Amino acid sequence: MIYKNKRDFKQNKYMILAVDFDGTLHCGIYPAIGVPVPYAIKKMRKLKEDGHYLIINTCRCDEHLIAAINWLLEKGIPFDRVNDNHPDGVKLHNSNSRKVFADVYVDDRQVGGLPTWPQIYDYIASFVKPSADSIATDVTFPYAFDYVAEQSTQRVLKDCETKQNCKGRVDESREWLSATNLNELK
Repeated sequence: MIYKNKRDFKQNKYMILAVDFDGTLHCGIYPAIGVPVPYAIKKMRKLKEDGHYLIINTCRCDEHLIAAINWLLEKGIPFDRVNDNHPDGVKLHNSNSRKVFADVYVDDRQVGGLPTWPQIYDYIASFVKPSADSIATDVTFPYAFDYVAEQSTQRVLKDCETKQNCKGRVDESREWLSATNLNELK
């Protein structure tokens, strides 16, 4: 069910999550598919187990998209749709926008970089356990730079640097980190 107001957690205990494929679920360099990002499989399974609606949101198409879907199936990574909106959203808005609607977008190209999968899971879980007297519209969302701090970026780099097919991205991220003071960007 799509929320008619900003957040209706009293009726809905799940969120719609749009999860990128390349660099988010695996460490390969497009069009190759590499090893899974640490904890991605375990946390995607847990998110599905918790009842969240998982949409794979990728730029892949044609044979590269088929390869990605097959990889997800082989690894046992659950998903509900690929590059398509939740049916309730389509019904509510009487259209199927090209942009996928989600409550949370998980993408390695997001501002600040990709947090670790345990951090992603904890972040999402923090929104779906309201107290009995909480009001959905009172939920405040942390700023991206408060959540994706330099320390979490360093953890992602450490997790990924041992994987050969992540090496270029790690070097690129280290260079960016050394040239950037995240506190100045808040």
